[in-house]
Amino acid sequence: MHFRHLAVLPPILLGLAASLGTAGAQPPASPSPTATAIRSALASWTSAFNARDTAHVCDVFAPDLRYDAGPIRNGTYSGLCDRLRHLISNPEPTFRYALDRINDIITAGNLTVVRLDWTLTATPAQGPPETSHEAGMDIFRRQPDGSWKIVRFMAYNPESQMRKEGRTALP
Repeated sequence: MHFRHLAVLPPILLGLAASLGTAGAQPPASPSPTATAIRSALASWTSAFNARDTAHVCDVFAPDLRYDAGPIRNGTYSGLCDRLRHLISNPEPTFRYALDRINDIITAGNLTVVRLDWTLTATPAQGPPETSHEAGMDIFRRQPDGSWKIVRFMAYNPESQMRKEGRTALP
């Protein structure tokens, strides 16, 4: 066996380490126009939901929406919008969503995948507020007018799933 080629590894590794060390020192890239549009669409939806704006609470969803959330599988635009409008038009309990974190925004052509975390707070007429944390993945598609709308999403409550499985911590 010839191990001569191993002698070039230290200089290569040093060069790689040096480049990695300087990569972190560069200023972060500014968000892409797509990421900015997606963040704006999510902020608009949050505002509409929290303001109980039944006229605009479904603006972020495409008419061909399909989704899975909790017990609902293959939900539709009309079903979701009916539920959202009913939910926010009732005076009690009150509901508020907060976008905790956008973990990823990945765009390929006219599709963008967004992995995100939400907090929902429900406040009944009597008693303390109840809070749940939801993780989700939204798939946006660029519309003919240039806007971005959610065409697919999945939402789940990791804490609820762990309780169902009898676990107290993530693996």
